Amino acid sequence: MLLNFPQPRGGAIAWARDGGTLYQARLDTRQLVAINAASGRESLVRDLGELAPYSSVNAGWRASITPDGAEFVYTINRPREEIWILSGIRAPKPWYRFW
Repeated sequence: MLLNFPQPRGGAIAWARDGGTLYQARLDTRQLVAINAASGRESLVRDLGELAPYSSVNAGWRASITPDGAEFVYTINRPREEIWILSGIRAPKPWYRFW
């Protein structure tokens, strides 16, 4: 069966273990949807909020479903700007001083 998605419908996809359902984390609507392979019927699994799928190139979108079907795993981009400062740390000995 060929599934036709209206444009734009980019996002990470993965097949369920039984091959009967295709899951897609959609970039445009920020939703995880389940698509029945036999009928093409779509159902909303959940809203993704700020966790939209990300890839630097479209062909890089990847997703996986855990073997028990309980979790859908995909990449996101959440840049952070933080500075961490460690103080009171002793520098380790160089490797050549262990002998």
